[in-house]
Amino acid sequence: SASQIGALSASSLSALDATQAGALTETQIKGVTTTQIKGLSETDVAELSATQIGALNASQVGALSAEAVDSFTTTTIGALSATQITGLTTTQIDYLSTTNISALSDTQLAGFNQTQVGSMSDEQINAFLHL
Repeated sequence: SASQIGALSASSLSALDATQAGALTETQIKGVTTTQIKGLSETDVAELSATQIGALNASQVGALSAEAVDSFTTTTIGALSATQITGLTTTQIDYLSTTNISALSDTQLAGFNQTQVGSMSDEQINAFLHL
């Protein structure tokens, strides 16, 4: 259950292998605390499916390491809602690849605030030209 997952230590959650991490349900993902999220490595996050990433709330997304955000694929980034995008920190945005930015929809673009956009490089801004 979500409460059982929330009771795990960050290191216990991080110790899940790919099969175990892949078996977490959306409900269980929603029970993961921001402290636990901060303990997930880039590899741990890369093991999560787009559906699982899509189940995170904005605070959980904001708790991911910048390196974890760097591990997002175009499929993973496509699972983020505009609300989840509001949770991205400027440090995380620095790690968004132009390929991933190019994969965003106009609905997702609406989730970025002025501070987030202001932190983007010229290359990242140019990646939005597809919209």
